[in-house]
Amino acid sequence: MAEEKIVTFNLRKIVVKKSRFKRANYAIRYLKNYLAKHFAPNVKISQRLANQIFKNPMKKVRVKIKKEENRVEVDLQ
Repeated sequence: MAEEKIVTFNLRKIVVKKSRFKRANYAIRYLKNYLAKHFAPNVKISQRLANQIFKNPMKKVRVKIKKEENRVEVDLQ
């Protein structure tokens, strides 16, 4: 049975310290590392969320996390 959660991530501490061209990469990497550590090692970020972060790395992002046995799927809320 899949477990769902809605979580808000504050990306400002990650995004502000990096150069303008690397911000999206660091934000995606931060999300993957956090979710792998706290939920499951196999993380899949949705295309919609990735596009939103690459277009405009936001200060805060609200995501829906869907956890199955060894897999986590993340999508925009």
